[in-house]
Amino acid sequence: MMSFSFLVFNRVVISIYQLALTSFALCGRLDQAALIPIFAIGSALVTMIGQNAVRGQFERVRKIWRTTLLSVLIVVFGAAHLIMLLRMLLLSFPVMLLLVYVLDMEMYGVWYAMIAGNVVAAGVSAFWTGRTLKKLERGTLKISSSGRS
Repeated sequence: MMSFSFLVFNRVVISIYQLALTSFALCGRLDQAALIPIFAIGSALVTMIGQNAVRGQFERVRKIWRTTLLSVLIVVFGAAHLIMLLRMLLLSFPVMLLLVYVLDMEMYGVWYAMIAGNVVAAGVSAFWTGRTLKKLERGTLKISSSGRS
């Protein structure tokens, strides 16, 4: 789905100015390069958070949560694809179409739409993570262990 969304974004960028696609693609590559370490750290944190949560050590889980980057939290709780999909379909596309075609902001509209999508996705992720931790602490969300105790 992400490939389709970038196909649409690329089409809009080309319709504005063909050479702008080069800078748009370069920004996308830099964005992906910046995310690689975040994904690696997020994968390592899955173990730390999982072990502490299964043992009921929610203060340690909360401490780990406080000391990580928000983008890492998206990966840790497995919501990355859902949030990215919602970000692109429900926010970035409509905002981009409004800014580019209605308000005639050209490439600025594309950039602002991408920024708006990222900011809202970060806010949703922070809210979702906080809510999940509170449910774990109250005991209303159960964690099952697949390993031996």
